[in-house]
Amino acid sequence: MAWSKGHELKYWKKTGLKKGAGIYERYVDAFAVKHHEFDRVADVGCGPFGGVLPLLNAKEKHGFDILADEYKSLTGVQLIKYNLDAPPLQAGYDGVFCLNALDHCSNPKDGLKHLQMFLVLGGELFLHVHLRTKEQLNKAHIHAFGELDLLDWAVAARLMPVSYTVEDDWVNDEPRKAFIGRLRCL
Repeated sequence: MAWSKGHELKYWKKTGLKKGAGIYERYVDAFAVKHHEFDRVADVGCGPFGGVLPLLNAKEKHGFDILADEYKSLTGVQLIKYNLDAPPLQAGYDGVFCLNALDHCSNPKDGLKHLQMFLVLGGELFLHVHLRTKEQLNKAHIHAFGELDLLDWAVAARLMPVSYTVEDDWVNDEPRKAFIGRLRCL
């Protein structure tokens, strides 16, 4: 099964835009970064609203998404076009958020390596990933993997877990688990 741009756009046009950007407040709370001061922060796979960026304190903020052009026509938010399957366009971030995006790329293991390349030494990756079974896969979420896979891939990408939880996924209404973690660049 291949990830589908059309499926993702259909979701945002039909459901996501109506829901709005409120879910991003939940991420800020989950990662306890409401009062954190970032130098440079990025949200990779940020969606049409710029993800958590409007809610963060930072000198510089950049939103990256493969659908940047399409999202600009929906919301007017200026984003940088980027595909997580490729090395980053920019580096030097002390904070990178990747929320419900790693499981959309063709190779999540390589995707984690690319996310690490965005970071400065000691910078942190804030990661949310749906943990799906093969039966829960769809056109937007094309990988079944678990917590131990993510931890192994993180270590291989020189990302050390600072903290993480696996809990009921509060992003969608469907029952599944989610990995919510802070990973530090080594």
